[in-house]
Amino acid sequence: MKTFQNRGFTLVELLVVIAIIGVLIALLLPAVQQAREAARRMQCSNNLKQMGLALQNYHDTNKVFPHGDEGLSGSWGSNWRLRIMPFSEQSALYDKWQFGNGHGWNSTSIGQANRALIDGFTVNWGECPSSPLERFLVNGSDNLFQFSYFGISGAENSPDGKFVSSTRNVAAPADNNPGGVYTADGMLPVNETIGMRDCTDGTSNTFIVGEIANLTFDAARTSKGDRRPGYYWGWQMGAPDTKNQEDTFVSASTVTIRYSPNADVLDQDGVGSGGGWRRNTPLTSAHPGGALAVFVDGSVHFVPDTIDLSVLTFLGVRNDGQVTPNL
Repeated sequence: MKTFQNRGFTLVELLVVIAIIGVLIALLLPAVQQAREAARRMQCSNNLKQMGLALQNYHDTNKVFPHGDEGLSGSWGSNWRLRIMPFSEQSALYDKWQFGNGHGWNSTSIGQANRALIDGFTVNWGECPSSPLERFLVNGSDNLFQFSYFGISGAENSPDGKFVSSTRNVAAPADNNPGGVYTADGMLPVNETIGMRDCTDGTSNTFIVGEIANLTFDAARTSKGDRRPGYYWGWQMGAPDTKNQEDTFVSASTVTIRYSPNADVLDQDGVGSGGGWRRNTPLTSAHPGGALAVFVDGSVHFVPDTIDLSVLTFLGVRNDGQVTPNL
């Protein structure tokens, strides 16, 4: 009578199986990570799409876009983000907001009450899911949400000389760190309201909001920092309306295009570490290869790091008369 014995796996066979499983996991992980990043990029694109639609609805109601950063009678106001709240499912917050001199900052009783209102408040369309940056600014007892998206106030002179900015900060040196250059040839300038009629380059050729959602590096890529404009002030901050141009052109929620996306320009002019005065932080993103931006017509495009800087300049300006290629 024959007997049969159950034969288990040998050690060599087990090691081979484990090795095969390890290889399969190594092959699958990049694909999984790419799929996750694709989903995050889609969410970021949807955020910008929602902002673009809200800005268009604001324009339909008011016949102009909101101020990029706003001042009121010599005191601090708010910015475009607050103004589009009623058009982006945030009417409850907007209805409680107290408007008046100083309503965007805590130097007045109104500003203090508004800051208390947004303590811990988050905006689901205001944050890129790929961003590694801090979600909240802890300022005293306040936890202030930090946006990943900034309005485009204009652009610096184009490198090819085809566009020379007509408006800039002239009260201080044009190249001062961290202040940098301010221009008002874009769609969301400081203390101005611009309409679609002013976008003579075409609404599909001009962007209005871009992504600043990653760290900025220095040229050697040995140092890095969060250089979001107005970082220390909170998302609600605007600008003062004064005769002092250095103060008037505060970039709390806007940026003047000067550098390529994800450029390694940490602590260069306009991208310094001092306070929130920086005006030229480049578009930055954790999405590989570029950053996202929404155009005046509401379309969202990926702006590659390799884009010609002159073309980027033209896209940031509403009336330069230059033809730009499709992104």
